Amino acid sequence: MQREFTGNARFEIRRRLGSGGFGIVYEAFDRERHLPVALKTLRHVDPAALYRFKQEFRSLTDVAHPNLVTLYELLSEGDEWFFTMELVHGVPFTEHVRWNTIVAQTASPGADDAVTHTVRISSGCVWPDAAKRIPIGGILDVARLRHALAQVAEAICAIHEAGILHRDIKPSNVLITPEGRAVLLDFGLVSEVRPTGSAREARIAGTPAYMSPEQASGEELLAEARARTLAPPIDLDPRVPADLSALCTDLLQENPEARPTDAEVLKRLTQGASPSTIAAAAVFSGRPDSPFIGRERQLDALLSAFDDSRGGKTIVAFVRGRSGMGKTALVQRFLQQARQATPTPVVLMGRCYERESVPFKALDSLVDAFAFHLQNLPRDEVPHALPADVAALARLFPVLRDVDAVANAPSMIDSQELRRRAFASFRALMSALAARRPLVLFIDDLQWGDLDSGALIADLVRPPNAPRLLLIGTYRIEEADTSAFLRTVVPALRLATDARDIDVGELTPDESLRLALAMTRGNDSAAAARARVIAEESGGSPFFIDGLARYADEGGGAVRLEQVIDARVSQLPYAAKHLLELAALTGQPLDLRVAAAASTVEGDQQQMLRLLHVRRLARTRGTEWPALEIYHDRIRESVAAHIPQDMARSYHRRLAEAWEASGRGDPEVVATHHEAAGRADRAAHFASLAAIRAEDALAFDRAARLYRWVIDLGEHAPEEKRRLRTKLGHALANAGRGDQAANAFLAAAQHATADEAADLERRAAEQLLRIGKIDEGLAVLRTVLGRVGLKIAPTPTTALLSIVAHRALIGLRGLGFRDRPASDVPPATLRRLDACWTAAVGLSMVDTIRGTDFQQRNLLLALRAGEPYRAALALAMQIPNTSFAGGARRLARTERLGQNIMQLAERMNHPHALGLAMMNVGIAYRLHGRYRQSLDHIERGAAILQDRCTGVTWELEGARIMTLENLLWLGEWKDMFQRLPEFLQEAEARGDVYGATYMRVRILPMQWLAQDRPDEARDEARHAIARWSAQGFHLQHYNALFSQVDADLYSGDGAAGIDRLARSATDLRRSMLMRLQAVRIEFLCLRARASITAALQGQTRMLRLAARDAQRLERTRAPWAEGLACLIRAGVASMRGDARKAAAQLADAEPRLSASDLSHFATACRRCRGELVGGREGRALVEDADRWFTDQHVVNPERMAGLLAPGAWSPAT
Repeated sequence: MQREFTGNARFEIRRRLGSGGFGIVYEAFDRERHLPVALKTLRHVDPAALYRFKQEFRSLTDVAHPNLVTLYELLSEGDEWFFTMELVHGVPFTEHVRWNTIVAQTASPGADDAVTHTVRISSGCVWPDAAKRIPIGGILDVARLRHALAQVAEAICAIHEAGILHRDIKPSNVLITPEGRAVLLDFGLVSEVRPTGSAREARIAGTPAYMSPEQASGEELLAEARARTLAPPIDLDPRVPADLSALCTDLLQENPEARPTDAEVLKRLTQGASPSTIAAAAVFSGRPDSPFIGRERQLDALLSAFDDSRGGKTIVAFVRGRSGMGKTALVQRFLQQARQATPTPVVLMGRCYERESVPFKALDSLVDAFAFHLQNLPRDEVPHALPADVAALARLFPVLRDVDAVANAPSMIDSQELRRRAFASFRALMSALAARRPLVLFIDDLQWGDLDSGALIADLVRPPNAPRLLLIGTYRIEEADTSAFLRTVVPALRLATDARDIDVGELTPDESLRLALAMTRGNDSAAAARARVIAEESGGSPFFIDGLARYADEGGGAVRLEQVIDARVSQLPYAAKHLLELAALTGQPLDLRVAAAASTVEGDQQQMLRLLHVRRLARTRGTEWPALEIYHDRIRESVAAHIPQDMARSYHRRLAEAWEASGRGDPEVVATHHEAAGRADRAAHFASLAAIRAEDALAFDRAARLYRWVIDLGEHAPEEKRRLRTKLGHALANAGRGDQAANAFLAAAQHATADEAADLERRAAEQLLRIGKIDEGLAVLRTVLGRVGLKIAPTPTTALLSIVAHRALIGLRGLGFRDRPASDVPPATLRRLDACWTAAVGLSMVDTIRGTDFQQRNLLLALRAGEPYRAALALAMQIPNTSFAGGARRLARTERLGQNIMQLAERMNHPHALGLAMMNVGIAYRLHGRYRQSLDHIERGAAILQDRCTGVTWELEGARIMTLENLLWLGEWKDMFQRLPEFLQEAEARGDVYGATYMRVRILPMQWLAQDRPDEARDEARHAIARWSAQGFHLQHYNALFSQVDADLYSGDGAAGIDRLARSATDLRRSMLMRLQAVRIEFLCLRARASITAALQGQTRMLRLAARDAQRLERTRAPWAEGLACLIRAGVASMRGDARKAAAQLADAEPRLSASDLSHFATACRRCRGELVGGREGRALVEDADRWFTDQHVVNPERMAGLLAPGAWSPAT
């Protein structure tokens, strides 16, 4: 019974347009996209029809052409399947080219009676009467005929170029719009030029009146066709042009090889003119015959994964890279090689399609392939491959019901268990396949996958007893942030099974040249020269190499990429080019709603998007609110460069207005468009809003850039200049741009009152001195000090006398102070106090004596003023400010200062001050690598705060963090692991993101390593830091980096650790964390251990870096660093085969490390020494070390020792 679709919440059915043997077409309105569409549904949902229906839609996924109907989306709602497409208003081909056409009674008048037959091949097959139906009468319009034929030929060439055969081309499947555009319709019978084969019974599919002889493979039919003698068309109608008659005769040749090629047909139809659109469609699209060059490492990784799966493992391989890098080609090459294995593997391939909304879309086409595989099996074997609940799986994937054994399986009545049983059935089916032969599943374009598919895949590969198989998925890394599948499913799969990432990037210069040579016609010196230019122009992108080679083959002349892009863009329809230009000027993904609002061109946006996508000029990103993104930066730059200036200004104006109207625009983007449109005042307004947002987000570099932009955009009143330049100065200072900040403050001072100018000049002096601009800073500082009646001591002696005098005054008055709000302190006193603070912090890094002089003045003034914030700063500076750079003298000064302040606090009976002072001394000890002393002071300070103070949550949380940090470095992991759950629970309950993040990026990963689970350690740190601010490189980022590299080294992958450190080197350097000696020592030790581990993998050159890092460690003269340096030297010596030197270095390192309380490193030393010594003595050392590690809850002492002390240690005997 015929099924009628009545619409749904999204689609309003307006009228029925027609129907055929399998489908019904309606005119509908898409409420979501506000677009009239043609909507095609299945007349009967049976497995074979459903498969063909999906293939009709998917056939054009990689094809777009103005003369092909544009398909929009494939959707499923319950048991209803339908897809939407462009609504074409036009007349049939024959009616267009013959005025007043009279059609014979037996001709097909329209879609309702369309004759599309499918007959089984048999010895007695006959042609139906429809073969005799031809249009007659009417006045032939030769000009219309030529124009329409050329368009239809271009459309056919476009689908042939994509490797597709239409198989049902006839006049009724071509409509001509009122504008003269020919549109080829109905792709229900498409097939691949190079079919992979299926088990379906061979069929003649098509309309026999228009079918080629070879379309039917039965010999009797071909013999019958050869028996006919067809007269040339000109003999039937003398009005037919002679050239078209000759072309028709040539195309009717019985031997396909004797017929004209696509290119010859186009040339003859266009009478020698170069067709444009088909060339444009081809250049930036892949071709099935492209050679495969390079990628040996990635191919080896896939073959290794395949071998592991054949050995009984469940392997998931993610092949990832940017668009155009050849991910799919790589997998296809792997599959070619894998199919040569014995026994031959079962290979099931599928693809996720962006424009589909169907259940389990990531697996739908793969299950189609699986159904074909079942049909290929002998009938008596199929039931043995099917689990009992296969009917449940067929409810999820109806195409399976085309397999007789599935169709005959009992249906389920209880639908509540459907999903669970379907999942179990899928897993059982794959297990049954894998038990008989190796199994490879390949899913292309995972970025378009859905979460339901992800759940089914996760269930398939979950341990235990997962089927032994290799699952390969490709995805675009640029979609990692927008794809729910990549954000959710891929990380889960990495945790659940053996998942491997295979990165596909740019080709090497040599590989690029080899590929260009293989794709360039000719073998002479000119062809080689073209290939060299192509390789250089491509930047290593196979996508560009293909396009440049095609352009050169077409006789396009120069093979410069910008010229090729310009030529291809110029051949686009105007509406598509207009949309591309808007996106190019935006410079980032353009919201399609904004694009529609900014556009001045009417047309089908979906059709233009499809065209841009298939020609690989632009693509859509996102799902809920799609945006248009240029495919590659070089395409964007080329397109933008060729837009006339006046047109570009108009585009920018409309984009700015559209973004404003949307209310969703980034103020910086809006400002950019306003400026480009010549509207400086509007640009300044939005740039200022963007700067404020950046400051709120702590993105100070961006804020500074935006404030500069605001200043440059127009004339401002003096007060506004001062305000803007002051804000610029603060943003630059917060970003660490001291020189630029000082210039901004000084510029602001020129438009300020006297008091305001004094403060601005003081800030400028402070910035200059902090960055080491001594001469400039001192010049400004002298002016600032002179305004408050102070001056810099002319000699060190004078400064020393001043220090003595002020310390005496501090000693006489004590460290106590009476709190007073800043409003109660005379402004002149605050200016004098702030000037002293600037001189103290500015000079202390340069001129210690003079800096100390001003610190004493600063402290005395702060205590006298009693303003709490300034007093706290002054007191705090007395303890930690000499600890950051390390060194024995600085440590002694810290100890004296701390002792004095703690004594003062005790005499004052001020528990808060005493607890903070005690903790600050503990922090200073930690910075000097004195972890035992640090832990002692931290715990004592925390006890004072907890027992005697209230409202000290922040201080106590800091104490917990420092306690865990000390336990980590002391190697007292058992204690650390026991404290961690309580500390973490309290932090998360209070919403303390800082404390919780620290524990998750630093302490929990070590717990995972102790449990011999490096993947979990790496993932813990990665997931935790992903929730932390991405603005800047903070201590949390450093801790996460440290933990992830430790996980790499624990896994034996030193190369990955070195790579991770190298990628973070710039951020780490810019963060200034390396200015802390403790961080520097930790980093050098970590990098040296990574270098030795990489050498164990064969990268022996890394030993030189490890040796240099050992020297750097020793030069710090910190006791703990000297022990670590010996440990590194031992590892280097072992790798160089010098066992004697290695043993000596280990013997030197162990007591040094023990003296520094680094028990874990000392124990690793002992274990490695035992392996070197061997024999009974060696075994005793190894066993002693292993007992220590076991006591600290370490599951695998050998791997842990390898993490801490990598090297080529001989096994104990």
